[in-house]
Amino acid sequence: MSEAEAAGESPTAGTPAGMQASPRTVEGGFKDGEMVSTPELPNIHANQPLGRQRTFSSPLIAGNIDALQDGVPSDGPAKRFSFSEAFQTTTSSSSLRFMRPHPEIFPAEKSQGVAEIVKGQGHYFDTARISASRPVSPITEAETDSWPADLQQGNFASINVADAHRGTWGPEISSDAPAVAILTSGGDAPGMNAAVRSCVATCLAKRARIFAIMNGYQGLVDGGSNIKEMQWKDIQDIMQTGGTVINSARCAGFRTREGRLQAALHLAQLGVNRLVVIGGDGSLTGANCFKIEWPSLLAELVKRRELPQDQADKVAYLCITGLVGSIDNDMCGFTMTIGCDTALHRIVDACDNLITTAKSHKRTFIVEVMGRHCGWLALMASVAVGADWVFIPECPPDVEDWESALCDGLAARRKQTNYSLVILAEGATDRVRRPIESAYLKAILSERLGHDTRVTCLGHVQRGGAPSADDRLQGTWLGAEAALAILGANDSTPSRIIGIRDHEVVSLELTAAVEKTRAVGEALQKRDFDTAMELRGPEYANLFLTFRRLRHKRVPEPEPPGPGSLSCNVCIVHAGSPAAGMNAITKVVVRSLANSGHHSFGAIDGFLGLALGHLFQLNWESVAQWHAMGGCKLGTNRVIPDKINGGEGVGRIAKVLEYYKIQAIIIIGGFEGLSGLQALQEGRKKYPALCIPMTLIPATISNNLPGSKFSIGADTALNCIVDSIDRVKLSASSSRARVFLVEVMGGNCGFLAVLGALAGGADGCYIHENVVSLEEMLHDVNYFREKFSMNFKKGLIIRNECCSRLYNMPFMQSLFEQEGGRVGHMNFTVRNNVLGHLQQGNAPSPLDRCRSAVLGIAAADDAIAKIKANLKDSEETCYTDAPDTSVICGVDGEGAVFTPLADLIDTVDMENRRPKDQWWNALEPLIRLLELNNDGTWGDALLYKAQARVLSEDEM
Repeated sequence: MSEAEAAGESPTAGTPAGMQASPRTVEGGFKDGEMVSTPELPNIHANQPLGRQRTFSSPLIAGNIDALQDGVPSDGPAKRFSFSEAFQTTTSSSSLRFMRPHPEIFPAEKSQGVAEIVKGQGHYFDTARISASRPVSPITEAETDSWPADLQQGNFASINVADAHRGTWGPEISSDAPAVAILTSGGDAPGMNAAVRSCVATCLAKRARIFAIMNGYQGLVDGGSNIKEMQWKDIQDIMQTGGTVINSARCAGFRTREGRLQAALHLAQLGVNRLVVIGGDGSLTGANCFKIEWPSLLAELVKRRELPQDQADKVAYLCITGLVGSIDNDMCGFTMTIGCDTALHRIVDACDNLITTAKSHKRTFIVEVMGRHCGWLALMASVAVGADWVFIPECPPDVEDWESALCDGLAARRKQTNYSLVILAEGATDRVRRPIESAYLKAILSERLGHDTRVTCLGHVQRGGAPSADDRLQGTWLGAEAALAILGANDSTPSRIIGIRDHEVVSLELTAAVEKTRAVGEALQKRDFDTAMELRGPEYANLFLTFRRLRHKRVPEPEPPGPGSLSCNVCIVHAGSPAAGMNAITKVVVRSLANSGHHSFGAIDGFLGLALGHLFQLNWESVAQWHAMGGCKLGTNRVIPDKINGGEGVGRIAKVLEYYKIQAIIIIGGFEGLSGLQALQEGRKKYPALCIPMTLIPATISNNLPGSKFSIGADTALNCIVDSIDRVKLSASSSRARVFLVEVMGGNCGFLAVLGALAGGADGCYIHENVVSLEEMLHDVNYFREKFSMNFKKGLIIRNECCSRLYNMPFMQSLFEQEGGRVGHMNFTVRNNVLGHLQQGNAPSPLDRCRSAVLGIAAADDAIAKIKANLKDSEETCYTDAPDTSVICGVDGEGAVFTPLADLIDTVDMENRRPKDQWWNALEPLIRLLELNNDGTWGDALLYKAQARVLSEDEM
C-alpha cells in the first residue's frame, strides 16, 4: 500500500479525470553495463482533449534528485514522498513532464501543476527558456493548426513507445525484415561501442531488426534477457565510452556442441541468421565454426523437437561478418585494428610523463606494455617517445650477449642525456625463446651500470578510457560497412572480416586472415623470426628500421663541407600555419642526416626568414625532445617567396642558398608550402641556385594537400576536436533540448568537419564542398524537433569555418534559435562553440609522431640520394632541374610515397586551396545515414554506399 493510500487518499487524488495512473514498463537503456527495464511514469495527458487547460512542461528539477528519491531530510517533516510521486510524465514520445510540489510543504498546491504555480496555465513552455525577462506567451487555437494531427487531437497515446524509439511517426520495421545480431567477444577494446552504434544505426536506417547479444558468446548460449532488440535510444551516448556496453565474456560453453546448439536455438527462435562479431582471432574463429555447423545444429534441434521445421527453414543458413577489436593490432592483413590507437595513446601519454620525472632524478625507466605475441604497441610507442631500447617478440636481440649490448647502448646514450627509457613488450623473448622480464632488466641495469632503475607495468590501463578519434572513426566506418555487408550476404557468402588497410576499407576471407595471423605465432615458436617479421607486413619492418636509425647518435660530428667532403648541406623550412608534428619531422630529418654525416640548416620564420638569410645550423642535441612539442620551434608564417619584397623573394632565396652552399631543401608545411615549392620550381629557369632537390612534407591540420592521404597534424587536430565535442555534449546533456553548433578549422577543406562529425557522433555537418542551403538547415531544424520530442536531450552540428560566406555562424545560430523557439512546436535552445586555434596546439598524437618519423627519414634519404646523383665535377654544388627532383613526400598507408609536383598541380583546386578529388568525401553521407529515423529524405545521391574492397588471399 502506498503512503497516499495509507493516509486515506486515493492513489489518483489530484489527478484530473481521464489521466492514466497505472504505470507501464518500457525497455530502458544501459546501466552499469546491463540492459535494464524501467517503469514508465503515469501518462497524465493521454486521451485528454487539447485546450487552454492543458499543461505542458519540461523537467523542472528543484534541488538534488537524490534527495527526491530519498525523501526529505531526516530533520524535516515526517511526511515522505517518492520520486515517482514527484514526477508524472506523458508517454516517452512527448518529452513533456509534470512536476508536483511537495504535498506537505505546499499542501494548497498539491493538485496543481508546475505551470499553474509559475502562472503559466495553458502555456506551452520550456523551463530552460523561462526567465523574468522573457515571459512565455500562451498557445492560441490558431497556432495549434501547425501541430501534427495526433497532437491536434490531444492523442499522445496513439504514438506507441516502440515507434517513439525508432523515430516518431516513422515507418515501422516489419516483422519479416532481415534480423541481425551483434556481439563483442574476447578482450574489450576502445572503439567497440562506436562500431556497435554504427552497426545498429545502419541496420535500423535500412529497416532491419537488430539484436544485441549481451556478454558475448556466453549471452548467446544463455539466451533470455541476454538478447535484446536494439532501438535508437539504446545507442545514444555510447561511442565516447571505453570498453563495450554490451559486455564481453569468455565462454567455455560455446566450445562444446551442446553450447552451440543452445546458441543456434536462441537465434533461430528470433529469426536471426546474420551475425556480426567484434573481437580477436579466437572470437572470429569460433564464429566461423558456428557458421559451418549451423545446418547440422538446426537439423538436430528439429529432430529434438525444440525448433519447428518451418522456423528452421526461415533461417536455413548463417551469415558471418567480423570486425577485429584488439588493442594488440595483431591481425594480419590490416593496417590497424579497433582499439590499438587508443592503447597507443595511453602508452605514449604515460611515457611522456615518466620522462619528466626520469630527467629530474637521472633515472632509467623500464615500461612494460601489452601486445601478447605482437610488438606493434611497443614498437610504435618507442618511435613516438624516442625510447633508447625496445624488446619485441618478432625481433629478439640479434646477439647472444644482448645484456652487454643493452648496457653499452644505454651508457653511450647517457653522454647526450641524463635519463634512459626501455620499452618491453609482454611477449618479448631472446633468440632461444627465453622470456625477457622487467625484473631481470632492472637487475642488469642497476648492477652493471649503477642506474637508479624503476619499472612501470601499464597493464589494463591501456584498455580503458575514452577512445581516440581514430578508433571512433574506424569503429563508425567499419560498423556501417559490417551492417551493409551482412544485410547483403546470402547462403553462398563466405565468412569475411572487414577492416582498414592503407586508409581504405577492405574485406578479407575470415579463415585465410586468421590462418595467416596464427602463422606468426607458429613462426615464433620455431624461432623463424624473419618469417614472423615478413608476415607482419613491410610497414612493420620499416618502422623497426626507423627506430634503429633514430635510437643513437652514430657519427660524432659531420665533417665540414668542402673539396673532397662527403657531407651535404640540407635546408629545412617551415611554411603555413603551425601544425602539431612539425617539430617531430624536423627532429627526424636532422638526426637522420646527422647519423649519415650531413649538415642541417634551419630557416627562422619560414620563407621570409630564408629570404633574409636567417639560417642557423641544427645538430643532434639541439632537437632533443622536439618529437613531443607542439607548435613550430623554427617559426612559421603564411608568406610565400613570390610575395616577398615586390616579387624579389625568389631571387633573394636563391642568393641565400648559394651563400650557404645549400644542396637540397625540405619544406614542412601546408598549402603555403605547396605554393612556395611551385614558386621555387618556376625560379629554376632564372636562378641556377634553385636547381637542387626540393621536397615538401605535408604538415597542416586542414589536410588539404595533394599527394598524401593524411597531413602531419591532422590526427592531433581531430583528437582536439573530439575531446572538445565530448565536453560540449556533457554540457548539452545537462539541459533539455539543446543544439550545439560547433565550428572547426580547415579553410575551404571539410576534412576536419566531416571526420570530426563522424568521430564525435554529430547529427549533421556543413562543409564548403557541399553548398549549404536553407533547405538543409530547415531539414535539420525539423529533425531536431522530432528528435527532442522523443526525450533525447541534445543535438550537434559541426560546421566548417568557411562552409558558407553568407550563412555564417551568427546567421545559423539565429536561424536555429528562431525556428527552435516557435510556439506550437517542440522547442529547443541553441548555443555555438568556435574551437579556433586550440586545434593547432597540443603535443603531437602518437600517429602524427610515427608518421613524422617515417616521412622525415624518407625525405632525408631521398634528398641525399638525389644530391649525390647530381653533383657537379667539383663535388661541391648540385645541379638538377628534372621534374622528379621537385616532389611531395606523402603518406600512403603507413609508408612514404614521392610524387612530382608537376604531376599533382592539375589535381589541385588552387582557388579553393584543396585537391579536386578527396578520399574522405565518400564518408560525408555516412553522417546522414546514422541520423535518427533516417528515412531516405535526402535522396539516393546522399545515401552512403558500401566501400569495402574485397581482397583475394593473394592480395592479403
